[in-house]
Amino acid sequence: MVENKWGILESKKQQKTTKNIDAIIVPAVAVSSTGERLGRGGGHYDRFLAQNKKATRIAVAYACQIRTVLPQE
Repeated sequence: MVENKWGILESKKQQKTTKNIDAIIVPAVAVSSTGERLGRGGGHYDRFLAQNKKATRIAVAYACQIRTVLPQE
């Protein structure tokens, strides 16, 4: 394990394969019932999700984080 630029420990070896992923737990500031997600602005999960379109996406959220409409770029 090595410390990344945010001080989080992660594996030294990066996993390049993302095939056969069934589900992804996605962090979010807010989510909509139609699948939009408001993140923290880095775009890391958005790029990963774009590579894994068939995977089920799961966001764990409080009721106050669920919105009808979210801004999209």
